[in-house]
Amino acid sequence: MLASLQRGLPNKVIAKQLNLSENTIKVHISNIMRKLNATNRTEVALAAQGNMMDDFRSALSDTRPAMSLVRPPMN
Repeated sequence: MLASLQRGLPNKVIAKQLNLSENTIKVHISNIMRKLNATNRTEVALAAQGNMMDDFRSALSDTRPAMSLVRPPMN
């Protein structure tokens, strides 16, 4: 699902690819966003790239409260 999200595919297409309901995809993406403290799908996709991948996996498997992996804007 993450690869499809990174490619910018809509929930409907992701659901069809995975043979799941669109609502199930929405729930999973919402849970990922909550755990990453992300405000949108783009932040999730960016957090999953490059050197943040280990932090991303850790946040998703962690049972503690969500931590922010999204960097604040530079001034």
